[in-house]
Amino acid sequence: MNRLFLIVLVFLFFGVSSAIAAEQCPAINCDCASLPNQNWVSTCRAHESRIKSACVANSNTPKDYCSIHGLNAQPLPLAMKLISNSFDASVDTDVLKEKISSLYWAIESNTTKALEDIENKRYGRSLKILKLIDSNIDTVFDLEQQFTSVLSERKDKKKVRAAWKKYAKDTNEFAVNLEALGSDIYAKLASAETSKQKKIYSILSQKTLRMAGKGFEHSGYAYGKMRKHKQSARTWSLAADVAKNLASINKELGAKKNNVRYAEFQAAARLHRASYHWVVNENTEDSIAVLKDSQSYLGHEAQKNLDVLLRSESERENADDGILTRR
Repeated sequence: MNRLFLIVLVFLFFGVSSAIAAEQCPAINCDCASLPNQNWVSTCRAHESRIKSACVANSNTPKDYCSIHGLNAQPLPLAMKLISNSFDASVDTDVLKEKISSLYWAIESNTTKALEDIENKRYGRSLKILKLIDSNIDTVFDLEQQFTSVLSERKDKKKVRAAWKKYAKDTNEFAVNLEALGSDIYAKLASAETSKQKKIYSILSQKTLRMAGKGFEHSGYAYGKMRKHKQSARTWSLAADVAKNLASINKELGAKKNNVRYAEFQAAARLHRASYHWVVNENTEDSIAVLKDSQSYLGHEAQKNLDVLLRSESERENADDGILTRR
């Protein structure tokens, strides 16, 4: 009887513990259940459990980001912000479309203006223009989410796909332009005449590169919405390249460690998103390559979890190869 009572107590304890764990640190949800295979789910849950424990010890305030994650995970060191609320389906989609077009025009023309101001050493005005571009990038993404959501409510799948296709292409184009501009500005540090001018070029270049990275994130997300997983994976990798560059720049300039680590975590998160799309595209080889690339940008514990996943994925790929080559 005592033994039975003890067993009941154990089950009650673990049941209550599980319920408490679910309530602990609700700000962390790595969306592990949505991942494409069990190896990924296990790796995701192991990391999520660790960072939730750290969160609880930190007065229920998150200290870490999700590593391997589902599409609705939080927190992540990504620049894009998704809108969760619903939209009025009666809204005039032609008005939304016109607003999006005008914002793209503004981003393009203001990028040219920012370059001209930097060349003419009108640094204060160029920073204001870059901030305006940044705001427009966020606004056009918000409007695109609203636009496609309304079209989805109206069951117009063809227009939804066409809208995301145009958005992905147009956003990728301005992200490429901003990345080139940011790199050009950073190159000017070598010929800067004063420490103040070096500081200015540092601020302007990093601001521009961060906007480029965000643009690539938005474009990668759009390709994913179209289920163009190969293009999405490649675009998320471009976003990761920008974050890697920012991490290197911060190291070169002797920036605070937290600034370097944030850029590295962002690179890893973007690579994980790229790897996710490679997996969905059934391209295990590229998925593993991207995961390996992400390892050097992760903390020690996350690296250990990822090691397990990489071994599992490699074993699965070898097994698949054996099946395909077996006679």
